[in-house]
Amino acid sequence: MINVEESIERKKFTNTLEETALESDLRKSSQQVEEEPSSDTWRSLVDKIYSRFNGEGDSVLFDMGHRYGTDIAIEAKRQDMDSSKAFLTLVEKGLRSGLGNIEVDGDSIFGENLIVRVTDCPFCFGVSAVRPVCHFFRGVVSGMSEVLYGRSFNITEKNCTATGNGCCEYVLEEQSYSDYRLV
Repeated sequence: MINVEESIERKKFTNTLEETALESDLRKSSQQVEEEPSSDTWRSLVDKIYSRFNGEGDSVLFDMGHRYGTDIAIEAKRQDMDSSKAFLTLVEKGLRSGLGNIEVDGDSIFGENLIVRVTDCPFCFGVSAVRPVCHFFRGVVSGMSEVLYGRSFNITEKNCTATGNGCCEYVLEEQSYSDYRLV
């Protein structure tokens, strides 16, 4: 016969085991969330966008990237970061979210002679193309630069992994007439 105290102890032991199992499951879940999406995941997303928007995928991806870049820059400004640190935030976010290795050359403080390079670009992975295909990143760079520098830029993808280059390379050239120019 089991007495009341022994029953309570067994209940505590069982609850502890259940909590430990739950904690283990939660820890595994959070580790899975922290892992980067694979290039296949990004490629699948891009393929679905092109399929869904019947040839308008380029502009959809650009707009998505533009929004993402704008959000990064707005948050950086809220935190009183200068534009150089804001671009470092992009580099860190890129690494954490599986968007490749990003580097920025040029004067990121004043937005002059800027070149952004991406290696291991998930949008190019396994793609062979005759023209650059990284519209998402072009949008990211455009959105960030408009907010950070208060003017708009032509963002040209000069090199793309999908066209056989070693990295995707975006060159920023200030537009001579800019709707975004702040005085």
